[in-house]
Order: sequence, then structure tokens, then C-alpha cells
Amino acid sequence: MDQGRSAGLVPGLSAQIVLRSRPDTPLAGQVARVELLADSVTEERISQVGFAAAAGASIGELAEVTLQLPETPMSLLIPSASIQRQQGQTGVWRIEGGKPAFASVKLGASSLDGQVQVLDGLKAGDVVVVYSQKALSAGARVQVVDALVNGKTSPARDTP
Repeated sequence: MDQGRSAGLVPGLSAQIVLRSRPDTPLAGQVARVELLADSVTEERISQVGFAAAAGASIGELAEVTLQLPETPMSLLIPSASIQRQQGQTGVWRIEGGKPAFASVKLGASSLDGQVQVLDGLKAGDVVVVYSQKALSAGARVQVVDALVNGKTSPARDTP
């Protein structure tokens, strides 16, 4: 498991195991052991997962394991593409009064679909810049659009 996503990886954690020989039959399992030594080259944590019941797997058979990590508390999510670094700080460009302003943020977990949890630094309703053709600076003129399609802009829509 990627070290950056391994928070909550503990023995007893529920797992779903799909054997290559039986891709349509997910099997229950759980993390039996989490190795203390991580792989610094691949940046992975190594754990051993056991089947909840005898599965008839062969030694060396490939399997896909999905772990059920603890749920994270409800929080704001932003696209990972919006995260920037300015003067050693991690943050996002937020639109305030029609102008960009850099806001430092504290980030949490990230999802496989490119969303990142915001623990601190933003509030519900903040407008965050996901993409800009040019580097932004505080107070610069910007044109807010809803989407980019084939290099053309689509007008911003009002949101409640």
C-alpha cells in the first residue's frame, strides 16, 4: 500500500480479496500483519492479508485486495489539480471579490479519483481556482469560467 495512503492500516482491518482464477467471486479477509519495515524505494507499506475462510487459492496466485480503511469525517473536498505551493506553503488560489488570493490549507486524505480532503483553511462556498493558463498572483485580473472545452471557455454559471 502507498505510504501516503496507509493511515489506518492495522491488523484486523477488513479486506476484500479477488483471486485471478475467480474474478467474479470476491472473498472476505482481513489484515493479519503490518510489517514494520517499509520499502523506501517504492514508498510502500507491506502488510499480509488472510482469508476469513478457506479459499482454495494456489501458492503464487495473483490477487487484488481492497482494504476497508476507516471512514474519514465529513469535510470539504477539492480537486488535487487546484493545490499549489507558494513561498514554501501548500494552498490554493481562492477567488475573493473577483480577484485571486492565496489561501494556505491543511490537507488530509486523498481519493483515487483526484479529490483531496481539506482539514483547515477553506470554508464551504469558497471558490477555488482549479486551472489557470498563466501563473496567478494576488489581486490579478481573472476570468472565471465553468469549464474549458476544446481550448474554449464556457461561461461561469451562478451557484447558490
